[in-house]
Amino acid sequence: MTDIYDDPELADTTTDAGDFPPTIKFIQIGDRLRGTVTDVSKFKGAGDPAIKYTFAEVKAKQAGVQQLLPKAEIIAGAKNLKGQLMTLKPRAGDTVDIELVEFRPSNYASPTKIYKINVDRGEDGAAASIGPADGSDEEDLFA
Repeated sequence: MTDIYDDPELADTTTDAGDFPPTIKFIQIGDRLRGTVTDVSKFKGAGDPAIKYTFAEVKAKQAGVQQLLPKAEIIAGAKNLKGQLMTLKPRAGDTVDIELVEFRPSNYASPTKIYKINVDRGEDGAAASIGPADGSDEEDLFA
């Protein structure tokens, strides 16, 4: 008997949950998201308020696995991620590329996550970016 959780029909439905797109989490170095911003809103969770970004036409890489998604979202609660996005101020129509590039020691239980972020403005095509210099590595979806 096969495991219910290995059924590909069930797995496929979890990536497109209607009004609830998957939330992309940056867990390991190299995790990445590129997509077009469709909405920016305030997210009130258990801790401090964060910014929630909803994207369309998403290219995502998590744990070395790349995928194309029609929609996805991120919650920008981590200090480095939130700080950079507050500086870059991506808006609907902008293309955002976020990559987790480093872990730095911190005084807390978890290390600080460092991101490289690039925003291509939808209106005028100008680009803005923040983060460490990009290392050259092979990437299919992000080329």
